Amino acid sequence: IMRHATDSASTAGALATGHKAAVNMMSVNLYEEDVSTIVEDAMKCGKAAGVISSVPVLHATPGSFVAHSNYRKNGPQMQRSLE
Repeated sequence: IMRHATDSASTAGALATGHKAAVNMMSVNLYEEDVSTIVEDAMKCGKAAGVISSVPVLHATPGSFVAHSNYRKNGPQMQRSLE
């Protein structure tokens, strides 16, 4: 929050959730609580949803739409959030 520029994890998380996050956070709020993403909201409504990417799905930008993590490189935490 104290930087002039952000990174792709928090930017994509803000797009996916509508909530601001600190640098390196993916789809969590400033208190590190999971925030539902547009993909999760669509699925709760019975709609089909997913992410198409040319990079691994847990990279910062696509991962922010399907996973939650307080640090973008915390792979085990992101994998647990997909369960």
